[in-house]
Amino acid sequence: MRQKLKTSRLGRLSEARKQKHRNIRKCAAASSLPSVICAFLLAALILASGCATTASVQEERQIATLTAIDITDNTLNINADKPFKYTIYKPSDPYKAIVELPDVKLGIAAGKIKSEKAGITEIVPSQTDAPPLTKLEILLSSPAGIVPAYKGTLLTLNIINLEEELKAKTTEKAAETPKAEETKIAAEKIDDAFKEAKTVEIAKPEEKPKTAEKEEPALPKAAAQKELPPATSIVKVNIEKEQDVLKLTIKGNGSLTPNVFELDNRTVLDMPNVTLDAPLPKAQSPLKGIRAGKYKDKTRIVLDLKEKMSFTVTSIEDSVIVSFQLPEKEKYAAKAEKPASMETKTETAMPEKPADDCNKNKEQKYNYKFQDTDIVPIFKLLANISGCNFVIDPAVKGRITLLELKDVSWEQTLDIILQTYGLGKSMKGNVLRIAPTATFTKMAEEEAKAKAVEEKAEDIVQEIIRINYATASEISKAITDAKIVSKESKDRGITMDTRMNTLIIKDTQKNINKIKELVKIMDVAKAQVMIEAKIVEVGSNYSESLGIRWGGNLGTAKPRVGFGDIDIAGGTFSVNTPIVTAGASTTNPGGVLGLSLGSANTIKVDLSLSALESVGKSKRLSNPKIMTMDNEAATIQQGVSIPVQTVSAEGTKTEYVNATLSLGVTPKITPDGYVQLKINATNNALGILTPQGYAIETKSVNTQALVKNGDTLVVGGIYTTNTSEGETGIPLLGRIPLLGWLFKTKTQTGPNVTELLIFITPTIVTKP
Repeated sequence: MRQKLKTSRLGRLSEARKQKHRNIRKCAAASSLPSVICAFLLAALILASGCATTASVQEERQIATLTAIDITDNTLNINADKPFKYTIYKPSDPYKAIVELPDVKLGIAAGKIKSEKAGITEIVPSQTDAPPLTKLEILLSSPAGIVPAYKGTLLTLNIINLEEELKAKTTEKAAETPKAEETKIAAEKIDDAFKEAKTVEIAKPEEKPKTAEKEEPALPKAAAQKELPPATSIVKVNIEKEQDVLKLTIKGNGSLTPNVFELDNRTVLDMPNVTLDAPLPKAQSPLKGIRAGKYKDKTRIVLDLKEKMSFTVTSIEDSVIVSFQLPEKEKYAAKAEKPASMETKTETAMPEKPADDCNKNKEQKYNYKFQDTDIVPIFKLLANISGCNFVIDPAVKGRITLLELKDVSWEQTLDIILQTYGLGKSMKGNVLRIAPTATFTKMAEEEAKAKAVEEKAEDIVQEIIRINYATASEISKAITDAKIVSKESKDRGITMDTRMNTLIIKDTQKNINKIKELVKIMDVAKAQVMIEAKIVEVGSNYSESLGIRWGGNLGTAKPRVGFGDIDIAGGTFSVNTPIVTAGASTTNPGGVLGLSLGSANTIKVDLSLSALESVGKSKRLSNPKIMTMDNEAATIQQGVSIPVQTVSAEGTKTEYVNATLSLGVTPKITPDGYVQLKINATNNALGILTPQGYAIETKSVNTQALVKNGDTLVVGGIYTTNTSEGETGIPLLGRIPLLGWLFKTKTQTGPNVTELLIFITPTIVTKP
């Protein structure tokens, strides 16, 4: 039943009218003056008092001037030269809060006020002249609650980190075992606390609610309620659902006596002479929003409703409870159950058996022979064999003309009978239910409808999830691919903030919990790999001592090349591969290309390289180190870019060609501690001069290998052969056949073979 309550203002006006009539009657009775003269004299007095009242109202509406804004850690102090009103509300952005000061002029310079204090990043003050209004836009460093405290001409806003406050309250009040709804506070749940707040001027003159002439108690109170002093502060606001009722509880530090009245789809509670020192909870259906504003002599709490509905207000000790009756659709959603539990038909149930007995004979084979038999007794027989509890739908009917099976399990026999008669089964625990397939189809449809209604009725909440190691776009794509967030609802979705690497999720709490679990799995730090490379140039006759042995037979018929086992002391050849002859030259009848991949101990490789360098048989070209993340490419490059001129219709153009020694490595860590390497090694050098420019000699290796963590991979086979011939002698005499050798000298150098060896050592780095 809706309870009609008067506002204090209307009560005072009604009392003034009654007092006026009493004074007129007293005047006429106490004097010999006519009633008309008494009425005239009292009217003059009332007119004078009315003028005084008007003057006082005008005095109350005098314009104040904002004189100072002071920011400290988690606190904002707003000072004015006169008392003022204020309204605090939060827009959809959880990092913002807005304070509106009606009838207040801005007495300080407009513009952004930067803050280095905790809780507040910046404040943007602004002013409108008609009517006078000062607005303060506050940018918070994190989503938080705002608790105001007003005294005299000073408004103090306390920025409260709700997560830290929750931990503190949980520790202090563990013995009190508070309700789950009272402790389940998250920083993101303050987002809609003052959502859709428009103004604190709720009770406009034309919207004054009608009040009964007969005076009634403001609120029903409990008979055993103990006497408490009047409250000066609201210390807690809580909202919860109990069966078919939504309850909003406002708790003070003493007794509360609110004035309650209604507007269009709004319920307004005025709390005289109290301040709001607690954050407002997130609204639940059928409430659309909860907002609050501070007046000079009261705090006003406005409850925005989705639709007009009945409510009751009760004052018990230090609390005021506003109870809303849930609509029918809310009741249905709250009581929705699985369709299986809605079954009203009487079914045939077999004697219940323990769960351990079910399926005990699943693999055992039997012979069956049924003739002109009803199928229900057959199901009873299978229940005894299987040890499961069978529940038979009353719609299951039929007779078997002839069924003869040999060496089959009871489960296979059951499936044959079900398929023959268009039946289905459903297994839950040790209970097997048998019914027509149409029944299961209908149940699935009803279950889907109930789930849809439940999801539609469930409250939409907003939470902010920060991504630490992955990118917001990667996590957003994974959530979308997992189809957790519904695309059919416009009020649900994912918003990415690439600047803060943050996801803003709007969905039901159930789906948000699923998203958090997915983020917890995916948002982890990748392991890193330190790649150390040694690039060395050596003579081929010394390559064996470095762990690579070259060999094979070379001939005009079938030249071969060998790939050897890798060992510091040399090894045997495991493969001989035929190759195609390179040409018909008598000096070079066949060509050989060598390539070897192997692993060696890092310490032995370093010792061997040091020994060769000491005798001048090797030259270390490069020893780079680079760290990369798992499954991310790393490139090491050293060399020069050579300018090459090209001529075209557009004219002469200069292009640069890289003559570099480069090494590209992509590591991938396996679960057993190995590192899979994708290697691309290239050695480009300046070649001979041609009419078109210098040629580029290219040598490259592209391969994959699996290396144990900390071991060294050896890549070889990139080598060059240099041969030179020279002749000096006396001109003319040196050209005489045979005798010319007495007057000339022929010099031949080579072949000098140099080989490029690459040693790669991957090391897994678990912590940076």
